[in-house]
Formats: sequence, structure tokens, C-alpha cells
Amino acid sequence: MKISILLIFLIVLGVAVFELNPTVEYARIVVPEDAYVGKACDCQCILSARPWYSKINYWFWSFILIAPILAFSVTPQSSPLLRAARTLIAVLVCYALTRPALGLGLDIRKAPFTVYDTVPFQKTMDMVQCHGNSGIGAKTYISDIGWIYALVYVGWCEIIWRVRYKNRIKNLDFISELAAFIAVFFTALFIISALYIFTGLHTKFSN
Repeated sequence: MKISILLIFLIVLGVAVFELNPTVEYARIVVPEDAYVGKACDCQCILSARPWYSKINYWFWSFILIAPILAFSVTPQSSPLLRAARTLIAVLVCYALTRPALGLGLDIRKAPFTVYDTVPFQKTMDMVQCHGNSGIGAKTYISDIGWIYALVYVGWCEIIWRVRYKNRIKNLDFISELAAFIAVFFTALFIISALYIFTGLHTKFSN
């Protein structure tokens, strides 16, 4: 039953992303009339004039939804091999989504004002200062460390799953154990680093 529901959800999610993509992409080329009639309208003015749905990052929401759904797609009675497979699949899928999620997020917030061949003329063709680089450097960076984000998020979903079924779990699998450990380790590392930076300890040690 759970497998059927999961397959239906994934199909619906795939169709939603496929249908949303052209709408979001087109909304991101909307330019207010002020920019055409010569009134002052900078890059931020153009961004703020775009429809709300031009800011939908469907890759990010796919990332957020898939991990917990996969985590809870198995039961405590499922074999350790099946639970390990579901954790591995969740990590791989989430890792694959990190790059498009970050890329679209950067494009939505900072533009870039992409020029489309299907649009005869766009005011932003002349506004070179509004043309971004799609965050190429940042997307390459996230591709290199995206597995950490994926492992931490999937690991915490695994921890929540264990808390939910803590009295019914008989055997644990190595892959899920590793994901949970990495999630706790990197979360603790992040908290310690944040405290170190924001409490000013780094300046005391440097002096």
C-alpha cells in the first residue's frame, strides 16, 4: 500500500514539476511597463514586478518532500536490506536535486534576466547590469558538497523515523546508521562553528 502511494506521489510530483517549469520560466521574463516607457525601473524594480509564482522553486520543494516520504515508505518490519536501499536512494535523489534547487533559487532571487529566442524583444536585453551568471560558481560549489546536505537531511529523517518506531525496530542497517551518524556529526559541527564565530571566540583566539 505504501509503495503504491509513494509511486503515485512521485508521478504527481514529476508531472507538477514538468507543468510548472514553463510557467515559472515565462513569469521570470515579465518586465513592467514603466521599463518600456522610459521611467526609472532598475533590476530590483523588475524583479518585484514579477508574479508571485515566478518565485516558486519546485526543485527545492521536491528536495524537502522526497526525503521524509522515502524515509517513511518502509515499516519497522521491513528487511534491513530494504531500509538500507531506501536510505541510499533518498541520499542519491536529494543529492541530484541540490544543484537545480540552488541554481533556480539563485536565478529567482538575483535574476539572471535570461533572453529567450521565443520572445521577440525583451527590455532586459539592453540592461546588461541585470544579466547574472546563474550562480555558476555557487552551483559548482554545491555540487561538490551537495552530498553533505543530502546525507544530513536524509539522516535526520531517518532519526525521526526511528523515534516514531523506536519500540518496534528489531534490526538496524549499516547505511541508515551511517546516515544518522553523519547527520548528528555535521549538525553538531555546524552549531559549534556558529557559536565559535558569533560569540567572538575566534577573535579572542586570533589575538
